[in-house]
Amino acid sequence: MLKHVDIFIESDIPPLKRQSGRYGYILAYINQNNELKTAEGYGSALSATQNSLALDAMAAALQRMREAAEINIYVNSAYVAGMFASGTFAAWQQNGFISSKNKKIVDYPKWERLSALVKMHVVIVMYTPHHEYSLYLRNCIKNCKEG
Repeated sequence: MLKHVDIFIESDIPPLKRQSGRYGYILAYINQNNELKTAEGYGSALSATQNSLALDAMAAALQRMREAAEINIYVNSAYVAGMFASGTFAAWQQNGFISSKNKKIVDYPKWERLSALVKMHVVIVMYTPHHEYSLYLRNCIKNCKEG
């Protein structure tokens, strides 16, 4: 039976903007003693969109996984979540991340990296503008910027 892990992601870039920004994530799981355990991480980019920052955060969180798991990822990018839910991500994996216009998709190196990181897991990505760690992560991101 696979371990279940939830990954909660936040970023400080609003939709449809390109700017410098930061992200934070929390991995949450129940250990063998039935205790909630969490791990967190943060990162930044000088010129990013909400979508590209979400891809960076997902990759950073997934890199911390050491064994196969069932993973739910909660992200504030409707686009990124939609690419998983619609099967588009799987189709891109099959065709080398080429769009229907026969060109490489936007941020294809990040999507390719993510493709390699999700291979050993069962992953569901869900859009959620607010989750149980949203306020905590937003405060941490804000304090990192000011500090």
